[in-house]
Amino acid sequence: MTVAHLIEFLAMRGHQIDLYTLAGEEPVTEQACEWLSDRCRVVSITHKSRAKSIVDAAYAAVRADPLQIGYFWSKHQARALADGIQRRDYEVIYVYYIRSAPVYWEALRLAGHGAFKGISILGMQLSQALNTRRMVERMHRRTDRAIYGIESRHLRRFESRVWKQFNRVVLIGEKDLEELRQVCRETGQPEPDNVILCAHGVDVEEFKPDASELENGKILVFSGVMRTNTNVHAISWFAREVWPRVKEAVPEAQLYVVGRQPSAEVRLLGELPGVTVTGEVASTAEYIRKAAVCINPMQVGAGMQNKLLEYLAMGKATVATSLANEGIGAVPGRDLLIADTSERFAQMILDLLADRSTRKALGQCARKFVQDNWSWEAQFLLLEKEFHRLVAATEHSS
Repeated sequence: MTVAHLIEFLAMRGHQIDLYTLAGEEPVTEQACEWLSDRCRVVSITHKSRAKSIVDAAYAAVRADPLQIGYFWSKHQARALADGIQRRDYEVIYVYYIRSAPVYWEALRLAGHGAFKGISILGMQLSQALNTRRMVERMHRRTDRAIYGIESRHLRRFESRVWKQFNRVVLIGEKDLEELRQVCRETGQPEPDNVILCAHGVDVEEFKPDASELENGKILVFSGVMRTNTNVHAISWFAREVWPRVKEAVPEAQLYVVGRQPSAEVRLLGELPGVTVTGEVASTAEYIRKAAVCINPMQVGAGMQNKLLEYLAMGKATVATSLANEGIGAVPGRDLLIADTSERFAQMILDLLADRSTRKALGQCARKFVQDNWSWEAQFLLLEKEFHRLVAATEHSS
């Protein structure tokens, strides 16, 4: 979603964009290809089988590299980018996520020394070391803790070095930068001096309050991609620790778990009284619009919580954990309510379900907070300004 909005923004600002991407496990639709072709000069999509990804992840583990580096590695993607570097005079190459860095390095090698003279930027976004460390601390299954424990160690070593290979590194917020600095200190590396802080945004037109008053005073909504470990862990914790308290106090309460690719664990939650697991829907906003209260009970993870921005943008009364709000900075008690224990989380939901005026007041402040701070344009204008500054400095020095 972030990449799509960045492409949209850059295209509207008149930039020429060449996209080199690795396809996901889902097929690339004709509609997606048309959308990209309308905005990009070149669209290069590399396909890789799941089996090959797993094998490459295993090889990465043998090399003591992060598993995700191997999983997303593609020599074909590197060759496509190398060909683009040789054919075109790129001013900026923007590498999204650390797992794409080795592909970029291989492309530079294949293109030849000096073929790329522009600015390299790593869209690191969040500290994966922080993300996996929290998973190790909070995951219940031993196998999960073991896998993430290994990945966390490898990521800490990788993150402490990867930033040095780029002109600039983009991080979402101070917490991620703080973790990166700590990782560098632990591994004896210098602390980064090339970081740009640039967070995500939210589409304040798509996600906006609805004047038709479709809110149902008994509905709760949690949204997101329901196969990711962070979301699975969050909604499982909520269903186990919080939902029974809410349901006992308000028997007619309903919980909608909205989002594509629900895992087996999430699908089972649909068997609980009052819980509906929707799977993929045409519009997440339609479900959020009906909610009396939106929830973000994240227990592990790092970086931005897009779902939280969407709730706030739509003027919804929201209960979230401190971790969920970490990268956003909404004011507790004014823009949303914060709860970090199951008892407090349940009580805050019950208080909101019983008090429509408080829900409305929170929602109004939440909407204003997002409009003032979290539109996509506000964030990307800062990034574009840095692009121009770096390119101008390079041209001046040459």
